[in-house]
Amino acid sequence: MEECLDRSFLIEVQLDQYPEQVSYEISDDEGNIVASMSFDGFSNGAYFTDVICLPNDCYTLTVSDSFGDGLCASYSTPQGYIIFKDFVSDVILFDECDFTIATKDFCVGPLSAEVAGIYPSCPEVADGIITVVPSAGEYTYTYNWSNGANTASVDNLLAGDYQVTVSDGLDQLILDYTLINGNSIVFTASNEGLGSLRAAATNGCSMDTISFDPGLIGDTIYLTSEILIDKTVHIEGMTTFSTYISGNEQNIIFQVAAIGVLSIESMRLLDGNAASNGGAIYNQGQVILKDLVLETNTENGIPRAISGEGSVLLKGIVKIK
Repeated sequence: MEECLDRSFLIEVQLDQYPEQVSYEISDDEGNIVASMSFDGFSNGAYFTDVICLPNDCYTLTVSDSFGDGLCASYSTPQGYIIFKDFVSDVILFDECDFTIATKDFCVGPLSAEVAGIYPSCPEVADGIITVVPSAGEYTYTYNWSNGANTASVDNLLAGDYQVTVSDGLDQLILDYTLINGNSIVFTASNEGLGSLRAAATNGCSMDTISFDPGLIGDTIYLTSEILIDKTVHIEGMTTFSTYISGNEQNIIFQVAAIGVLSIESMRLLDGNAASNGGAIYNQGQVILKDLVLETNTENGIPRAISGEGSVLLKGIVKIK
């Protein structure tokens, strides 16, 4: 056997009674075939091995049987199999006999991994997830998490710092990941539904900060009814006065309950209206306004920005037009 300067793999084929039906190929990540064999012309029950050298890349092994009965049909004498394994570590990547077409994806190279997470929805809510996806290495991976878990993905996590050690038996990686409490992002100007301001304010957690996707700069969110604030919510526009929320001259924009705290900045609240308890905000709790424009808001046709008996704190530049 010639010296293999790359990673070496052994393919072992025990053919059945119909070798002409069987073939295999290995293709790289770009679809180029780097190794192949058809067993047409081999004798019945022949045994075949080959050592294949592969440089660092990702590959697909494809084995085929043109008749569709694989190598271990009950009526075949003898029966066969195909085994594909790492030549050095003896780790088996593929071991099949019953197939029409079967594939195995694998990567060659040093152990590496990517880690990703889904942040907890609220403070003190354990619904975060972290997943680690290893590649290359010796293909049989173990996981040791700082919280005692031993799987590739861990869930039911609080915000915090986590560490995982990934091992393939030869090498190991130590990866750190921090989960933070997820805040709500508004990415649509729709009145309601996923990604809307209404959904973020209604379904979010107390103490949430609601921010806006930059694609909404200059857009106006038209509301068909007021948004109830019955917890602590901070709404932060993108740049001063460039995020618009409108009551569409039909309703107030926010109703702040007695237990609610609404902190809002860098926005324009316009065209809020109601026959009574009108304006942009009907406040029975606490309202904090910073760098805000309240524009053309009315109560029963009379200009009014805020109504109600709750407290109001003004910061920065607050303009009432």
